[in-house]
Amino acid sequence: MSGFQPPKPPNIPPVAPGFSPPPGAPGLPSAPGTPGIPGGMPPIQPPKFPPKGGFAGFKDPSGKPRITLVRYSQSEANELLDAFVFGGDYGGFRVPRGIEPAHVSEFIRENVKPTSGPSAYSRVLDLIRFYERPDVVPELTTPNLLRPPTDGKEFQRQAYACQMVGDFLDAAAAAKAADHFDRFLVKSTWAIDYANLMLSTLLVLTPHGGTDAFAARVRTEVARLEPRQADSEKSMMAFDKVEAIERNDIPRTKRLIAAKQKLAGKPVPEVLPDLVKTYLPKDTVSDAYLQVWAARRIRADAIAASPNHAHAAFAKHIDEVPHEEAGNPPHIARICASARATVYLAGELTDPRIEKYKVAREKQPPVEFLWDDLPEQY
Repeated sequence: MSGFQPPKPPNIPPVAPGFSPPPGAPGLPSAPGTPGIPGGMPPIQPPKFPPKGGFAGFKDPSGKPRITLVRYSQSEANELLDAFVFGGDYGGFRVPRGIEPAHVSEFIRENVKPTSGPSAYSRVLDLIRFYERPDVVPELTTPNLLRPPTDGKEFQRQAYACQMVGDFLDAAAAAKAADHFDRFLVKSTWAIDYANLMLSTLLVLTPHGGTDAFAARVRTEVARLEPRQADSEKSMMAFDKVEAIERNDIPRTKRLIAAKQKLAGKPVPEVLPDLVKTYLPKDTVSDAYLQVWAARRIRADAIAASPNHAHAAFAKHIDEVPHEEAGNPPHIARICASARATVYLAGELTDPRIEKYKVAREKQPPVEFLWDDLPEQY
């Protein structure tokens, strides 16, 4: 990792600043750097304070939610970010919380280049989705969307670049990325091999672009391989793979795209109940990306306006579960996600909701997007 320079606040103002503890408050101890949770991420040690009442004293003075409670120094943050972005499986599966958002941008600018590997691009995408860092997107994407890919790594990197544009830049930039997708990625040698990445990129680019070009490419491949499927086991497996993309994966992606289009472009208060269902998920079409997309919309509205409606929407999904069923699937995940989202969005849980949450959390570790990985306050 190259040397890190402290961020320059005038150059990169945080989209939604992390909140630092008030002057004089005890600090959170540093992580010791030993494996503690799945993936090898360093554990966050419980603070020595306060014994009761959780972290109420560390809420933003406005009472609104914050992206994260900043609790790592720059050197500690660099170690966490370096492990996550470049450490592969050893870096853990979850974005490290507790880092100043502007510091995340500075780390990316210093260490991630337009020629970095696709794994680094995928991890950066996860980082900027949690920390909301659109400022780093143009320099990572523009050089990657100027020409057709020349190898499999560049192909993957360009797909992730299209996703960055789709999630963070304006409609005109997203339309150009969708055009690049259809003109270059769909026609490339690697389009079928990375079909899942192609389909997830189409979902991110929605409402720009569409499935027609990729579906036509898959149909051509099905027609080419079908007469040869009896030639050998390898030929049969190749046909089965591409036929499954056409029969299963593309229709599923179309359903996800339709679900996103139904909610995109509408004010959050108007579609909040459906966004919450998409995030949990419950009684709706969703996947890992749509859960994050819904969570980011919920969080942005809570920070910009008020979190109260989100608190009420999540409370409904806890209240509808009888206490005696709180430890049963499928209620466990929804109770935990709803309770943790409420706390993350600067809300409080009533005693009955706390009791249900205590039962459910025994079987559900904290893996949700709307959670800051702080020690439990209940």
